[in-house]
Amino acid sequence: MSTEEDTKVSIATPIQTIGTIIFLVKGMYAYSKPGNREDIAEAIQRNHTEVGKSISDAKDMGLITESNGLYSLSDKGREFAILLGHKREDESGKILADSILNSPHWKKIIEFLIEHADSSFHISDLIIFIEKKHSQTWGKGRREKAEKAYRTILEYADLIEIKDGLVYPKISSLSPQTLERGETEKILVETLKIIENHAIFSIPNLISIALKLDKNAISFLREQLKEDSTLHSWMNSIVQTLEKIESE
Repeated sequence: MSTEEDTKVSIATPIQTIGTIIFLVKGMYAYSKPGNREDIAEAIQRNHTEVGKSISDAKDMGLITESNGLYSLSDKGREFAILLGHKREDESGKILADSILNSPHWKKIIEFLIEHADSSFHISDLIIFIEKKHSQTWGKGRREKAEKAYRTILEYADLIEIKDGLVYPKISSLSPQTLERGETEKILVETLKIIENHAIFSIPNLISIALKLDKNAISFLREQLKEDSTLHSWMNSIVQTLEKIESE
């Protein structure tokens, strides 16, 4: 993706919790037809402003699509709603994770999780990261809402775990993670693997890179990357791994 294209994609800044998003998705599934914000708010008997915020958040997550001012569930959104209706929370969580991982609006957030995959962080660290990306400083109330929104959404998608007030990413920077798509389809998301003194980055059927664990090789590749390249998170993992190897 080019730098120009990336600048056109806003970073997801949800303020609604996953519970509110779930209520919206289930309500829209029952409504069963496209509608504007007022139609949907009336159908699910919720405040228009709050519904508008929920729609915006769910749209960034890939659960809702928009056409000519009318909103409807995406294919993922419908699948999510069906599983929720059958109380199959684990499977609905996988659908949510898949949708988030494929959303351009959540790209920078996923990169942040990958970068911290071998450690933990406070949820406020993520908020500071997002504020910097938006060149903004939020007030206390906005930060608290964002913290709760990110935490509940990512927890439901099983992309993070909370222990003793700290966030532990469940997207590994050192091993592959498999996510189910529906009943049969699977995708493999690989980040960093070490094979014969080389770091391997691979996205099946798209790209494979083998980089020697050598400072000169690492410096050379860094110089070739664009500032907003997804590979920077991978490069950071390589540097951390190399430092561990050298300290042993």
